[in-house]
Amino acid sequence: MKKTQWGWLVIALLAVGLFGFWFLSARNDQDYRLTDPAHPLPLEQVSDDEVNRVAKYLYCPVCENIPLDTCGTEACSRWREDIRRMLAQGYSRNEIIEDFVTRYGDRVRAEPPPEGLHLLVYVLPPVLLVAGAVVLYRTVRAWMAASAEVAAADQALAAAADEAAMDLEDDEYIRRLEEELNR
Repeated sequence: MKKTQWGWLVIALLAVGLFGFWFLSARNDQDYRLTDPAHPLPLEQVSDDEVNRVAKYLYCPVCENIPLDTCGTEACSRWREDIRRMLAQGYSRNEIIEDFVTRYGDRVRAEPPPEGLHLLVYVLPPVLLVAGAVVLYRTVRAWMAASAEVAAADQALAAAADEAAMDLEDDEYIRRLEEELNR
């Protein structure tokens, strides 16, 4: 394989790996429902971990930039109890988040929804990473080519200098020989 083919192969593998990582992380974060809405659970059966699994996707509507699962205010405690009640009634995570967005506005979301202009938040980083890898690869390749040209020029200059020195030595020898012969 040529060097350029190896470079493009590395870039393609990086892009595929990045897309695969993004796809798997998005797929593992699917919406879930704790119970069937037709068969609600008692509140005691909904654990704090399950409540926090939903609360981590929400920010406290009162406090500034504090996730709902870690906020210690009384209001956040009540909102976590609302989440517990909704989970017991069979609401899914996305339905709970949408309920909070309806009540308190879009600022309670921990992540922007993957739609409209917010889609750039999800698409732009992988695209910029791949573009950066391409630019980096091409820049390094250009530096290596320039370095090879400089090395070749240095070798040519060194060879020319050696040749000139040899010619100068030969000329000096011939001059001295002619002086001796002319005496």
